Amino acid sequence: MILSGATGTLLKIDPAKSTITVKKHTGVQDFGYDKDDFDAEQYTSLTGKLVNLQLRDFMVVAIIKGDGEEGEEEKQKGE
Repeated sequence: MILSGATGTLLKIDPAKSTITVKKHTGVQDFGYDKDDFDAEQYTSLTGKLVNLQLRDFMVVAIIKGDGEEGEEEKQKGE
């Protein structure tokens, strides 16, 4: 199991393709997620906001909303 993360602006969540699109400082990147393990659609309200993605084996397992203020984050986990 590999744990990592990615930070950027959430551009869209595509349930049909099971992807989350984030604009990072290096460009736009898509991340996959498993529909059975993570309910990404509940995070659509974060579109356009700074987020941190938590990844396990290169798949999204959690989204953390970043306020842009250091030290203040609201953690939201998939069920």
